[in-house]
Amino acid sequence: MWVYINEKFILPVGSKEWVMKKLCEAWKKYKGEIKKNHFKKYRTKKQMLKNQPLDISEVQFCKLIRYWSLPSIK
Repeated sequence: MWVYINEKFILPVGSKEWVMKKLCEAWKKYKGEIKKNHFKKYRTKKQMLKNQPLDISEVQFCKLIRYWSLPSIK
């Protein structure tokens, strides 16, 4: 990710730790929003799939639903 970001922006090397930390925070927030709005909000898999995020394929979302449904993950 650092290489990709440096292709788009001119950043000092000393900012790498901060940038990577912010990327991790943004990714964690994104995953949390997906889970809150498209998994926890609905009771059945059918409802979840009907309201799946537009930016995630059905196959990938089915895998997420299975993963989030595991007792060890709940």
